[in-house]
Formats: sequence, C-alpha cells, structure tokens
Amino acid sequence: MAKKPTIREVAKAARVSVATVSRVLNGQQGFSSQTERQVRQVVKEMGYSGGGLARAVKNKVPKTIALIVPEVSEYFLRLAGTGNRGCGAQARLCGDTLQHGS
Repeated sequence: MAKKPTIREVAKAARVSVATVSRVLNGQQGFSSQTERQVRQVVKEMGYSGGGLARAVKNKVPKTIALIVPEVSEYFLRLAGTGNRGCGAQARLCGDTLQHGS
C-alpha cells in the first residue's frame, strides 16, 4: 500500500509553505488565485486527503462514527465498506471516519 502524502510534501511540491496549503484547503484568505490553483492541482495529483484525525484532536471535535455490532460478518464488511459505497464512503463524504468492531 502506498504511503499517503503529507501536507509538508504537498507544500514542497507546490512550492509554497505548509501554512499556505492549510489556508487553501480550509477556505481561508491570504494567497493568490494562481497559488490556489497550483495547490489544488498538487493535492489532486498526489491524492492528498488531509489529516482529519489531527484536525479533530486540535479542534476538540471528534468526527468519528462508531458501529458496534454483535458479529462482524462478510455482509457487514461489505455494508460498512471502504470502497465507494456503504457507510465508510458516506462518512468520508462528510469528512468523518468510520470505526467498527464487535
């Protein structure tokens, strides 16, 4: 499995600071439209998805959904899924993470 890129790697590839990448991704101000395009292009190319857990800890707002079930079956794993469907995908669309266990 390939290592997920870090915000530092994105900043280096985009030739901007980590703070600039953070401002672009969080919709803040303080950069040119050209810089925004460059950062978003690098984010897309590298597949950067941000540090949701780190952000939740910093902001003291957990964004985790827990599913507790009596038995983890193959059906459940398909339902919870980590692909483009299921609970996991829906949680990611909202910027949340999904934890499951029995």
